[in-house]
Amino acid sequence: MKSIVEFIRESMNKFSKEELHADYQKASDVTGQEKKDLIAKYGVESKKAQDIKNRILEILRELRKEKKNFDQEDITDFLRLHDYVTSRMIEGLKSEAKEFSTYLKDYYFDRLKSRKLDQYALSTSLSSYRFSIADKDLIRTYQKISKAVDEINPTKEKLTEKEHFEMLNNRITELMQDFKVIYLKRIEEYAKKQYKYYSDKKNLDALEADVKAAQNVIEKYKEDNNITWIKWNDSKGRDLENKVEKARNKVSQFKAFTKIYTTEKMYLDKCREDGEKTFANNIAAISERLIKDNLNIDNLSITDVENDPKFFEMIITDGNKKLYLRSVFAAQFSTKMIPHFRFIITERK
Repeated sequence: MKSIVEFIRESMNKFSKEELHADYQKASDVTGQEKKDLIAKYGVESKKAQDIKNRILEILRELRKEKKNFDQEDITDFLRLHDYVTSRMIEGLKSEAKEFSTYLKDYYFDRLKSRKLDQYALSTSLSSYRFSIADKDLIRTYQKISKAVDEINPTKEKLTEKEHFEMLNNRITELMQDFKVIYLKRIEEYAKKQYKYYSDKKNLDALEADVKAAQNVIEKYKEDNNITWIKWNDSKGRDLENKVEKARNKVSQFKAFTKIYTTEKMYLDKCREDGEKTFANNIAAISERLIKDNLNIDNLSITDVENDPKFFEMIITDGNKKLYLRSVFAAQFSTKMIPHFRFIITERK
């Protein structure tokens, strides 16, 4: 006598999907000889209609294993086989093909999206008043199915924290190459302006004149107040001393610059090198932030990238959590500050 497994495997080649569905529909209604025929057809020992239906669903399950593409009918067959009970569904996934279990997970996530619940797919706190009982049930079902699928069908070994960081860092760096070109161009423009400024002795003369002017002011202040030195609690006098010190520092900075950078190329190379390091450090900071937000690197999607001379933005999502990242240039045309950029990261619903 054939085993149930052997019978089901043979039935896969005997019955079409359409025939199986048709018999499933009439199993509850037929009586007498028709019911006996169905019992014999599907090798069921019991006379219960549900047992006939379950045998048909088991055959359909085996047929699913031969498929790569699925539809709503396949989902319905799976749910019927396990009576729509989540715990039975989780156990039943072990007998399904990898492709179908992944499709089922995606199906439930799409249901979350259709009800605008996808942002809560990983949430562990569902006590908020915003959730109905049905919402909570759907979210928890998705979470259980997602966990089961990931355990049953691991795609690869879990990334180490270092590998996770490097993969994310490389991905963002690649996407930001166009922005980097603009950024380094601004650095170069800044460096040329700076070198031109320090190459003109008239600017040094002006700074030295500022020192003398500041000294004259403080000497007059001492004379007017009949003092030879500034007391510690003389706020006005201290401010005048600070102005002298700042003016002297600018002169010292000017002379040091001209001594270190004897050609424009030397200064351009130094600024470009510093710009590269700053850029890399900023990307690393972004990657570390995204790792802290627990984004799933396997499902990472970075889209909506925009570039212009002052702005960069992108949407980073793993299918569950969505982050909005934008950058702004600061001091892009300054002759006193090196151009730099800052990133602002916010979570989007």
